Amino acid sequence: MTSKKLYGKDLKEFDDVDVDDLLTQLSAEELEILSKEVDPDDRFMPPDQRTNYHCEREPTGPVDRKQLIEHINKIALETPDQPENVPFVAGVVRGKKWIPPEAPVIATREDEGVSFNLEDEYEQALGTATEEELVDLAAILGFHSMMNQDQYHASLLNKGKVGLGWDGVTKASQPKALPFEPPNTTDPEQSILKVYDDDSKTIELCFNNINLTDDQFDRLFKALEINTRLEVLSLSNTGLTDRTAEKLATALEKNATLRVINIETNQVSANGIVRLVKSLLVQKNIEEFRASNQLTAHVLGNKAEMDITQCIEQNTTLMRVGLFFEFNDARSRVANHLQKNIDRNRLRRTGRAPRNLTAGYILKKDTPNAKKSNTGQEFKVYTEIDSYCRTAGLVIAGYYHASEALAEMSPDIVSQRICEKIAEYFPNACLVLINNRQLAKQMTHTSLSVVQYCDGGKWKVKDKENFKILPNNDSALDSVSNLLSKKLYKKLVDFDDHFDDISQDWLNRNNMAAVKLKFSSALSSSDPHANPVVIIGIPKNLAKINYHDINVKFGARVPEEIFSSALNSVQSSPDVCPLYLNSATLSPLPTKCSRHNAPSRSHAITKCVRSSAVSGKDSFIVIACEKHDVFPSAIAVARAYPLYSKKTNLSNKLQAGSTSSEKSLITVTVEYLLIGNTSPLTEDECIMLERAAESVRTTARIVDTPCNEMNTDHFLEEISIVAKELGIVPFVIRDKELENQGFGGIYGVGKAALNPPALAVLSHLPKGATKTIAWVGKGIMYDTGGLSIKGKTAMPGMKRDCGGASGILGAFRLAVLTGFKENLHAVFCLAENSVGPLSTRPDDIHTLYSGRTVEINNTDAEGRLVLADGVFYAHKDLKADIILDMATLTGGQSVATGKQHAAVLTNNEHWENAMVNAGLVSGDLTFPIPFCPEFHFSEFNSAVADMKNSVADRSNALSSCAGLFILAHLGFDYPGVWMHVDMAAPVHCGERATGYGVGFLVSLFGRYSNSALLQSIGPIIDEDIAEDARENEKKKMRLN
Repeated sequence: MTSKKLYGKDLKEFDDVDVDDLLTQLSAEELEILSKEVDPDDRFMPPDQRTNYHCEREPTGPVDRKQLIEHINKIALETPDQPENVPFVAGVVRGKKWIPPEAPVIATREDEGVSFNLEDEYEQALGTATEEELVDLAAILGFHSMMNQDQYHASLLNKGKVGLGWDGVTKASQPKALPFEPPNTTDPEQSILKVYDDDSKTIELCFNNINLTDDQFDRLFKALEINTRLEVLSLSNTGLTDRTAEKLATALEKNATLRVINIETNQVSANGIVRLVKSLLVQKNIEEFRASNQLTAHVLGNKAEMDITQCIEQNTTLMRVGLFFEFNDARSRVANHLQKNIDRNRLRRTGRAPRNLTAGYILKKDTPNAKKSNTGQEFKVYTEIDSYCRTAGLVIAGYYHASEALAEMSPDIVSQRICEKIAEYFPNACLVLINNRQLAKQMTHTSLSVVQYCDGGKWKVKDKENFKILPNNDSALDSVSNLLSKKLYKKLVDFDDHFDDISQDWLNRNNMAAVKLKFSSALSSSDPHANPVVIIGIPKNLAKINYHDINVKFGARVPEEIFSSALNSVQSSPDVCPLYLNSATLSPLPTKCSRHNAPSRSHAITKCVRSSAVSGKDSFIVIACEKHDVFPSAIAVARAYPLYSKKTNLSNKLQAGSTSSEKSLITVTVEYLLIGNTSPLTEDECIMLERAAESVRTTARIVDTPCNEMNTDHFLEEISIVAKELGIVPFVIRDKELENQGFGGIYGVGKAALNPPALAVLSHLPKGATKTIAWVGKGIMYDTGGLSIKGKTAMPGMKRDCGGASGILGAFRLAVLTGFKENLHAVFCLAENSVGPLSTRPDDIHTLYSGRTVEINNTDAEGRLVLADGVFYAHKDLKADIILDMATLTGGQSVATGKQHAAVLTNNEHWENAMVNAGLVSGDLTFPIPFCPEFHFSEFNSAVADMKNSVADRSNALSSCAGLFILAHLGFDYPGVWMHVDMAAPVHCGERATGYGVGFLVSLFGRYSNSALLQSIGPIIDEDIAEDARENEKKKMRLN
């Protein structure tokens, strides 16, 4: 019975029937009929038994295509056409003829004859209704077309009669006449003189619609540089050009009182506007900047908009910007940042913002027992300090007999960091907050009592009755801390921006090689005045800190009320919250963390440490975290203290008279406050963290060092230093010996350099090892690109092309020091890709160590050549079961996985997952790229060699192809585990190396370490599953 016969019938009576019993009751003929009705769904049954059609003819054998076509043509010629039922006759319509339907007749308005039959009651109501009532009725019935906008809204609001009556109900509202703007009567010459004379009444100045000459602009902006009164300046439609705008930018960099600047409707170009916006970053006092509708820059362009956006995002005082941004990204970023500035300003104004409780020092003029030292020496000290203070916008004041130095100083904000240095020379200092007239004016609206400012060369005290002369620095700082804890000061001017600049300036000018990192499992007692402390953690971990546990870091300078208030503040705001001046701060990490970011927020930790660094003092970093975040946080802290620096201006201006102890090594102690019920760090674990920090900093130092100081010879010296520390004898093959032994890749890349190439191996062979692991690093000491030379913008930074080998050197040192339980080899492929008479040429063919030939079509794709030799050496000579190569291999890596994540490629799925997890737990982030040789390796096809060294199509998975080139020398049927790490982008952040790779490698192989901490974070690899996966891969490769 077919499906058509069964459709629609009730089959419930067959539910309990056994199908097998029914089939046994059928005869052979009935079964044959049934088989024709049913098509069995059994792929193991022969095709001739699965079809319903059975041919009665005998099989004719294999198909003869030519004979079949000839037969078809013959049949087509011999078979007559079927006769037509009706012969064709030209001009005769065959079939039905289409006749279009008649168009419907539309009745005209005259034909409609619409009539309304209203009863007497309605007729009477409408006839006696007023205009206002009819308008209301029209609004209720939805007859909006009978009313203008004014009448409609008036009917909704019950405002009564509005408009022009029934004659004007369908007319638009009358436009409102704007008052005529009178001409600008400002006298430019008189106004410029007032600005130059610093007239106290000239607070706002408007030159709108006055065509100023270039000479007037020059004199105005020159006067603006020394003016301390003007707050609002309008220069709309005044003929401002790029030349005069440059002078305006210079004036804005020197003026500290201007709040509003308007240059709309002028002739300033996009680059001129960018220059003006950048100038606002110097003083950071402009709150409103308007520069739209420029005649020469109607559209700024993408580059100019991005530059302006970046400058605005660095400005914490700007709250209103009058510019037209064409691109959504710029509009959105600027709007978000301005809103943050407005919110921050509102919180400060209401006294609810976390404040930087900054105090400045001013030396007392008339202290009875003041220390009388040599006036000439003091004047020298003042002159040196003031020369530095002028660059940072700072001011100091001194003894009454140092008036000569005071006369040369221009008042501005007093910096705590500079004053700490001053206090070493002059211990008799009282505590005040000093600024120019603008700051003093702002303070008049606060409850702050201890205020002193300079006006006309005379120091004035705002509130003499409450002004207290404090005896010395320590008591002064204690007094301010106590006053703030009692909430006697509701407002305090925030100096965050100035101190951030000073802190970064100090970081840029000081040599971080003078910093030693220590790690501790317990909090030690310290005083933030002598040893600054920063507390770092995500808000939820910071909230779990008990004040009595952390109080040992405050030296009784931070009351519990302030600490509790700061904890509440960081729960809702990501800003750093000062606890005691700038010496004790609470630095929250971002709350949000996506699944491809490290849960430890290690990148944010590095930023926090860099921004909180202080000069010349031993300091403490307290990290509140869970135990699995200890290792990545230690790596992150190490990144913040680079070792390499060749700067010569190391704060010489502030080092006059300093002792040798002040120039000695600075110790930064990292102390952990573990959250949750977990065991504290052991002494061995703290030692491991110190070694990890040393390895990361050493790796970053090698990458930061330029090629004239770090060539192949120097790198071999670095290897020898590590080998001597570990008690290992390095194995090295150099120069012509590489060519003789068949290392065509390494020798071909480095043979043109002054320092010959080398293959170096460090081997750790513990007893009882069952596995052999090899790490292969690309060590191109400098990459010019060879004869396929890089451009002038692409070549700078190529000193970092040894990042893979450097990371493996640091990781090998750490792995062996922590007790690696398996055989471990570190293979370094060292060369310098230079240009010279012996340089490899495009079209050359090299035979690599694997025996395969490579046609060179791009000498700038050199890293894969040296790695191919190193990887095959690890397989053939070292008998490695697991091979991992790491390199700054392709520029396309940052396109594929971004600047923070390295690209990883492997022939084993389980190790791929392990690499991703190792990146998350170490902070050295990774992300997999496609492993698909059948799609990608054809890019290396060569007509004269086994392969080329560069792809034909750079848009086809460039980074994957580069990794597959390396694997091709092992063979795609390689039975072991091969892993490739391309870390071209994460090897550096800005112009500094990150030490990438150390944390990643020791975490990836943490299960093979004797360190309990590394074992706890190392990813678990099921060897049985991995073995099955390798067998399946081998089967697939054999089938292919």
